[in-house]
This record gives sequence, structure tokens and C-alpha cells, in this order.
Amino acid sequence: MPQGDKSKEECFRLWKNGKSVGEMKRSTTAKYETIKMWVREWEQGAQGTWEVNLRE
Repeated sequence: MPQGDKSKEECFRLWKNGKSVGEMKRSTTAKYETIKMWVREWEQGAQGTWEVNLRE
């Protein structure tokens, strides 16, 4: 992922719209594992729990 390409912001917008990790991967230049890490952090904050289920 090139520096400053806004993939994280785009993934966050897609996550807020209920998109899956796979859909985020297809829409950005970020690596799959990086997207999973971001989504896990966002889900943990949103759900207030450490264990989350990712929609892949």
C-alpha cells in the first residue's frame, strides 16, 4: 500500500456501510491481513469486546 493512498479511510467508510473484508480488499490497495487488523480494531471498539467475528 503506497504511503498516503487513503486505503484505511476507504476501508473505514466501507466497514461503516456493512461491507465485508473481501469487498474492502477489492476496493483498495491494502493487504488482506492489514484490512483484517483494522476491522478487528474497529469491531472491538464498536462492540466493546475483545473477541469479535469478522465478516470475510
